[in-house]
Amino acid sequence: MALPSSPSGSAPASAGERWPPLESSPEVFNQFVWSLGVPEDEAEFHDVYGLDADALDMVPQPVLAVILCFPDPPQDASYSSDLLLSYGERETRDPVYFIKQIESLGNACGTIALIHAVGNSSSEINLVENSGLDVFFKSTASMGPYERALFLEKDDAMAKAHSLAASAGVTELCDVVEEHYICFVAVNGTLNELDGMKDGPIKHGSSSSKSLLQDAVPVIKGIMRDIPDSISFNLMVLSRKQNNAGRGPACFSPTYMASHLQLPRGSWLPSHTLPVINIDRLSMDEVVRALVIQEIALACRKQGCFQVVNHGISKSVMKGALEAASEFFELSTEHKEKFASADVQQPIRYDTSSRDGISTARSLLKHYANPLEDWVQFWPINPPTYRKKMGDYAAEIQGVSMQLMEAIFEGLRLGPLYLQEKLENGVQFLALNNYPQFLHCGDKVGLGSHSDCGFITILLQSSARLEVMHHEDDTWTAVPAIPGALHVHIGDNLEVLSNGQLKSLVHRAILNPDESRISIASIHGLSMNEKVHCAKELVDEEHPEMYKESSFQDFLDFLPSNHENNYKRFVESLKIDRDE
Repeated sequence: MALPSSPSGSAPASAGERWPPLESSPEVFNQFVWSLGVPEDEAEFHDVYGLDADALDMVPQPVLAVILCFPDPPQDASYSSDLLLSYGERETRDPVYFIKQIESLGNACGTIALIHAVGNSSSEINLVENSGLDVFFKSTASMGPYERALFLEKDDAMAKAHSLAASAGVTELCDVVEEHYICFVAVNGTLNELDGMKDGPIKHGSSSSKSLLQDAVPVIKGIMRDIPDSISFNLMVLSRKQNNAGRGPACFSPTYMASHLQLPRGSWLPSHTLPVINIDRLSMDEVVRALVIQEIALACRKQGCFQVVNHGISKSVMKGALEAASEFFELSTEHKEKFASADVQQPIRYDTSSRDGISTARSLLKHYANPLEDWVQFWPINPPTYRKKMGDYAAEIQGVSMQLMEAIFEGLRLGPLYLQEKLENGVQFLALNNYPQFLHCGDKVGLGSHSDCGFITILLQSSARLEVMHHEDDTWTAVPAIPGALHVHIGDNLEVLSNGQLKSLVHRAILNPDESRISIASIHGLSMNEKVHCAKELVDEEHPEMYKESSFQDFLDFLPSNHENNYKRFVESLKIDRDE
């Protein structure tokens, strides 16, 4: 998108290098703003995970500013003249701090949005004296928007901080930038949209710090409606910190979880909270659906997993599945041994330790479930209700998996109907796990670190003790057992199909010292012999094919010999060595 030229002439050739694009994430913006002089104990950025009332209620208050990252607007986008304030009018009528974005500032719109956010929150934030922002605001206080832009262009300290922030993101930098940042603030009772591409602040009616986010939502929805074919939207807020030292990430903090999700006392909460997504919103209007798809896409890229609520499966069906699993594992050894086998090719298999080298303390029952009428005949007839309860659950989980795969494929820009028929008729593999109570002796790991085959795994657990590994630093995070929620994570096949844009999740199970634990993993993929390969839409000269094709049958063939590979992950065996 063309930028307005600076009064001094054309932009320097290094504008893009001096001002590279910023990743839209609270982690990046927090480190950036704190390095520039906003005290960590006074304000911080948070993601906004949706525009519905429940998602907005989770955002910490008071909100000082709202920052929207969205696809470049059309070049002819305009507002009626009565919404626009010239700089002279702004000085007398609306003391909003505003700075232009000129061509020589390259991709500085993220920094400009940050400056707008902090610059219009001066009464709420005590900047560190002589810090980058403190010096900048004092130096530019009496300047006009263009003068401020020219000052920023020459400010080496700000440019260096911007570059460091840009390099801190996990998204790969590219030459073509298609996103733009704007900021919303409430000044003197008025909602102002601050876009460096415009001539001045854009007024949108009355607002205050108490209602800023809610007041900005209709404007944001309007922007999203004007760009209907994109899901590349991300929303953050800058919030004033209260007395909340030691609190987890705000959007899904332990306080929120305990009060709104009714966690039992003593529930095991993660040190790094994972996304919880309301997928009922996928069936709402296109704007809300686009936001949910963005949430899922972000979770898949960053964490490789998320939890879903309001998924449409009743608590009674989930409870019935856990009861059926528990009742099976409580049967006599004689009954369970009827299904005992070391052959991973069998349609149903019971064992007390797997033959893939990763189980240390669990008993398990594995069988196929889709199409249900083809497989239910192999399932246990004891306990008597097993087939009914597990069948009801399996059928509903298959439906949820289709809904999630549509959203994930949209997030990859492959379209919601991509592979739809093949997935509807594909593999659904149920793995029922029974973990004993940890007795404070021996190995506390019930199932060692591994990733699953298939596209996604949907997990139901009776109590917490699932751990997932962070993509960035290989540290473990505990996944809470939120009543009514299902855990979803990425499998090897989806890593292959996405050509590495998404990574399969490494996870493990830890024994619970308080009780035994049941989990039911439903793994979803293509049919047994259907090959999964890198999607041609995600392969080009800059992104060559990174994986060999494979099928679920190839995975089963891989398992018996895996001990010879020191229990290598299946996806590792599929990677193409481009250095050869």
